[in-house]
Amino acid sequence: MGRGICRAGGQGFRGIGFSATAPNFPGYKGQRHIGLANVSYLAPAGNGLNVQAGIFGSLIGYDSLYAKDNFTYTRPWGADFTPYLMLGVNASCPVGERLTGTVFLVNGYWNLANANAVPSSGGQLTYKVNARVTAKQTVLWGPHQSNTSLKYRRFLSDSIVERKGDRSRLRSNTYTQGNALTHRELPRPDDDGPVAGALGLE
Repeated sequence: MGRGICRAGGQGFRGIGFSATAPNFPGYKGQRHIGLANVSYLAPAGNGLNVQAGIFGSLIGYDSLYAKDNFTYTRPWGADFTPYLMLGVNASCPVGERLTGTVFLVNGYWNLANANAVPSSGGQLTYKVNARVTAKQTVLWGPHQSNTSLKYRRFLSDSIVERKGDRSRLRSNTYTQGNALTHRELPRPDDDGPVAGALGLE
């Protein structure tokens, strides 16, 4: 049994974890100062099944929210378009010496957004090519807007190849692609106001 908790503060956390279109999660003002808060359990199944629940580091994207966990002090601009934290549960298990599989169930794309009550799901495969090269493939599927119909759900693919060199050198290539139809809510027949709709992908 393991557990981890991290309190966070500063101006950098004022806009992290929120959606540009969805309402905020209940209690977000206090929860946005919780960097990590999770419990884990290593079950004696297969080669070791690790189950983790709570707020944990995102399985999507390469860079961490915290500078100490990144190769460079500053994060790339594109990293803010992928989540840094996830709220839910994940389970990972090694499949042989080189391959590890992970499945997860989370509240949505952004951990502080409350777009709907339907969770998102996904999986990840991590393959260690050799002592220096590691490849990861992650997919996420779920509704990230108020309309939870199947045709409006987002599918996201995240591919990462990391190569560790000599003298603490590190090189990584990341490719993230997502697609989803945007639902446009029509006004009621007795409503003369403007049509309200959601924006596109975050």
